[in-house]
Amino acid sequence: MTSRSPQHGGRFADPSALRPAARRCLGGAGRKPGSTASYQCIDTQQFFCVGLEVNANHLRGLRSGRVTAVARAVHLGRSTHVWDIRLHGDDGRTSCISRLTVAIVPHGSPPPQG
Repeated sequence: MTSRSPQHGGRFADPSALRPAARRCLGGAGRKPGSTASYQCIDTQQFFCVGLEVNANHLRGLRSGRVTAVARAVHLGRSTHVWDIRLHGDDGRTSCISRLTVAIVPHGSPPPQG
């Protein structure tokens, strides 16, 4: 699963400028590549997805161009999915490495408490 978002130059004053773009790619309106991909792997009539854990390491800033997030499944189990998500700019250099763990919950069950 791949998601892209523009990163506009001049909007941020520090080298951590990638973080807002990363949030747009990874967290905007529940459209994270990992959770979206999890929904494509389950029977949505019987199950729903709930994020359990997100871990992100920001490696370098990105001030212009596009941010591309690529999610790859590490584990697709019956009750959990684990996704490796890599963000990079137009130059192809990795800007952020993230791991997302998603719980697969049957409808009618309470979501996991954390």
